[in-house]
Amino acid sequence: MPKIIDGIEEKIYNAAYELFSKKGYESVNMKMVANKTDIAVGTLYNYHKNKKSLYLSVLENSWQETLHKLDKIIEDKENGDKLENLVNELYTEISARKGIAQELIKASELKEIKKKVINKLKYKLLIRIEEALECHKDYKNAEVDQETKKRLVKLIFIEIIAMNNEFHDDKQKNIEFIMNSVNSILS
Repeated sequence: MPKIIDGIEEKIYNAAYELFSKKGYESVNMKMVANKTDIAVGTLYNYHKNKKSLYLSVLENSWQETLHKLDKIIEDKENGDKLENLVNELYTEISARKGIAQELIKASELKEIKKKVINKLKYKLLIRIEEALECHKDYKNAEVDQETKKRLVKLIFIEIIAMNNEFHDDKQKNIEFIMNSVNSILS
């Protein structure tokens, strides 16, 4: 009879999340996750058939809470500048999972299954940026066509990731830069 380990799935998730967030997909292997979880590699394979399966599980689950936070920002009627608050929250979330966030902008090794998951997540994040943009004071007064709006949403998304990578220790300056970029395009 196999040994039952209390909370093992949560332990595996937490270990994998930490490793993938810090090191990215390529630099992590199942042995590292097993060691961090303090279980045998074979036990890990009882829960996830391979690294790709584990990674996709972590990817999808880790962003659910972020999407919920972004929704709350958009839905909050009292929220001042929804776009800036959303950019701030998304910046924080991407910073916390740097290795995982990189997958949002690069084509990768996980082929079609991963592309579907990544594209679905990107779509959800871009929709939330678009909703916050539509509430932004300068957007309401600007004459912005649909193509410009799409480009602006993508620009915000990519700038958050790029600024986070390039100038990681300057969060507030990066957010100000992103907001100034948005405002200059809208003026």
